[in-house]
Amino acid sequence: MRVGIADVVESRSQVHMGTFVHISLEKSNASHFQPSFEVFRKLDQLLSHFKESSEISRLNKDRRLKVSPETLEILFLAREYHKLTEGYFDVTLGALTIDTYQFNQSGAKIPTSREIKKALPKIGMNTLKINQDQVELETAGVKIDLGGIGKGYAVDKASLYLRSQGVSVAQVAASGDIRCFEKCEFSIANPFLENSLIGPFFAAIENLSISTSGNYQNFVKSKKTNHLLNPKTGQPQQIFARVTLFSKSENTKIDALATAVSVMPLRLAEKILREQSIGYILILNDGSLSKSQNLDLFVDSSKIDWSKISATQTKKAQNIPSSKKMKLKK
Repeated sequence: MRVGIADVVESRSQVHMGTFVHISLEKSNASHFQPSFEVFRKLDQLLSHFKESSEISRLNKDRRLKVSPETLEILFLAREYHKLTEGYFDVTLGALTIDTYQFNQSGAKIPTSREIKKALPKIGMNTLKINQDQVELETAGVKIDLGGIGKGYAVDKASLYLRSQGVSVAQVAASGDIRCFEKCEFSIANPFLENSLIGPFFAAIENLSISTSGNYQNFVKSKKTNHLLNPKTGQPQQIFARVTLFSKSENTKIDALATAVSVMPLRLAEKILREQSIGYILILNDGSLSKSQNLDLFVDSSKIDWSKISATQTKKAQNIPSSKKMKLKK
């Protein structure tokens, strides 16, 4: 995703949570860059299952752990969103993502049906027990993976820090999770054509939260084996090419919803997003799209030629080798 904001004097980037984190501030607020990045660094140290010393890694290993307020909060939120999405958002799917598909920083694999079937009994939010600040995983083999919510949570926390310091002009972005303090302009990556953008969009409100998810960025061999796994079946999703959600000041929630929507049936996705008053653009693998009726409350898309996002794009995409990994556009 590419984002622009008027009158921002300086933008800086660092790598945290396995992705580039971009922050834009007025020059007069440059002293807040490093504390904002520190929010991401601290949360990565707590929540990443890639780091052996993190609280999540220790919980996955030891099964019971006294955790920090941040880890406790995100696990409570994860349980809430699990219920809201009828179980399609599930942070206990680590037996699939970590152990079976082995999505990690060095690669992944395509598991057998038998391996997937073996992992499914090790998934379930009912196995996650929270007693004050003590967290327990009751079932052997259950592992927590916060990849579907962690970046949105960090964007919220960094934004809270900046607000507490009186900052009113800023953008905070971690991969596809973005917060615009003022009205901003942005484009989203075309999931069918490499180096192609859909846009421009213009924020209709301040404090716009944006979250995106897609099957074209992280996969093994082909997009049919993508990283968006249905926790009910263990299989990669095959419906959506790209999910883009909009709300006001709630990146944690729409990060989780983007993850869940990506693996659920279209009609259920539309129903849940409508009930939660979330703006959305859902681009399906066949090139068709679904837009929310309230989209204009969040973004002005009047300059978008929606007809270009159609099955025609799919036909063009067939000329792109499926083994070629497409990257999120910033």
